[in-house]
Amino acid sequence: MPPRRREGERRADPSRAQQLRETSSTPERVLWSRIRDRRLRGLKFRRQHPLGPYVADFYCHDHALVVEIDGR
Repeated sequence: MPPRRREGERRADPSRAQQLRETSSTPERVLWSRIRDRRLRGLKFRRQHPLGPYVADFYCHDHALVVEIDGR
């Protein structure tokens, strides 16, 4: 059962996460090519994953790990 949402808690818009996946920066694409499909020590990462009111660039649920990339 998913965790209950607190009253007034904002959530990230899933369509925004989809848009971010489609317009990722070069550094994000490079990192994704190296960590997707459990290529990094067998860890599963999600790309542009909504977390509360935020969208994380990369998220590993097993370790509650968020990775943010500066796409300059």
